[in-house]
Amino acid sequence: MQTTEAGRTYRAGAAIKPRRLLKLSAENTVIHATADTDKIIGVSGESTRRHDSTDHAIADEQVQVIEFDGVSTPRVQFGGTIAVGDFLVATADGKAIAATIENVSDSQTATNVNAVGPATQAGAADDYIRFRAVAQNGI
Repeated sequence: MQTTEAGRTYRAGAAIKPRRLLKLSAENTVIHATADTDKIIGVSGESTRRHDSTDHAIADEQVQVIEFDGVSTPRVQFGGTIAVGDFLVATADGKAIAATIENVSDSQTATNVNAVGPATQAGAADDYIRFRAVAQNGI
């Protein structure tokens, strides 16, 4: 794992899209966060691997990860409507949606939800919007 000015470099455990919420899948390896219970460690970088690619990285390539430091405001792709101040959780493809009690299934309690944020801008599905890079595990 390397440290760069824009974050750290990890290994991709699968294809990684730009500006998606990420979780660790193994030591120094990341994949998209896919549920409101995932412990999100950061956001994938904004670039694509080539001009003709939609991926930031594919399996076994390096992934730029903007980690949560409480100060940074990385951009993430939204999976739904977000208001300023909303805390965010991951969708099945690593996009961010607003954390609400509806995100919690019948078998979970609200303390199982791992959110990040808050959002510093409002937006709609597929917008790329900034949020405060703070993990809120177990809200």
